[in-house]
Amino acid sequence: MLPRSIKKGDYLKRFCLLVAISVILSMNLHLVSAESIGRNTQIEIKADTSAKWVIEIKYSENAPDNEIQEYASSMMTTMAQRADNAEVVAGRSMGIENYTTSGPTQIQDYKKLRCEFVWTNFVEIDGVELVLGDSIETGLLDLATTSDYLTITYPEGYGVRTVSPDPDQRSGQQLTWIGPESFGFGQPTITLRALASPIPYIIMAVVISAGLIAGWFLWFKKLFKPMLKTKKEMELPEVKLEPTLKSDSERVNEVLKAAGGKLYQNELVRRLDVSKSKGSEILNAMEQNGEIQRMRMGRTNLVSLKPAAQEQGKSGHGSDDS
Repeated sequence: MLPRSIKKGDYLKRFCLLVAISVILSMNLHLVSAESIGRNTQIEIKADTSAKWVIEIKYSENAPDNEIQEYASSMMTTMAQRADNAEVVAGRSMGIENYTTSGPTQIQDYKKLRCEFVWTNFVEIDGVELVLGDSIETGLLDLATTSDYLTITYPEGYGVRTVSPDPDQRSGQQLTWIGPESFGFGQPTITLRALASPIPYIIMAVVISAGLIAGWFLWFKKLFKPMLKTKKEMELPEVKLEPTLKSDSERVNEVLKAAGGKLYQNELVRRLDVSKSKGSEILNAMEQNGEIQRMRMGRTNLVSLKPAAQEQGKSGHGSDDS
């Protein structure tokens, strides 16, 4: 696939030049790394089109450290040149950043060199897709032996639409090729498509669940409300007591008179705004004094003023008036 910004004639001229440069660079790489016994290349593609590279190379334990370090230095130059070449072919700005090396480190019976860097604009954005391929020259990622591995990791939120050649292993967000493997120009080629966000579906599921729960609650309340109501409270007007200091018996008389002379004990105690024990104590004393009478009604008492007490209350008021 030709980059949109490059004409076919210019592309052919530049391609011939790049082939010559690539051959020279490949020969240089192979000469310097002749004693390597295994290579593990890991490329982590980012959603911003950059890629983090980690290259780990194994050498025999007898390999001179100075040659390994010389190869690490030459790799930085070589990768920078490859990025420049790919920039011409792909028609977009590229570069190598944050190049670091560590080693050689002695591990069991071999030495290991680790090189890390970031290749900017390594992949192309095509709508909702990330496309890898136009930045890879022939031979760049070849796997010479069975000890060579290439692992490409793609970002979360993307899925593989096409890949060529087929990887030897797939695991999570990773594609792995195991040597020996020779890749052609622009290979491996991978097209990653952005996956639909699951958030709208989660919101929809939450809304539906909330609606079902609310509907079930209303249905349950409507069905069982009559069963839970054991008796109907007497619908009597509330009496607001005047904020004056009165005796307990006076308050009881006032509430009962306002209620028509009788009231259930539990409702009477509630209107007096006292505890059950305090209310029972007051009513017991008044009953002994003959001021009220109580009649058992189910699980509570019906409290009423005695006619004599009512008459005494009236006569008492009459004497005060005189």
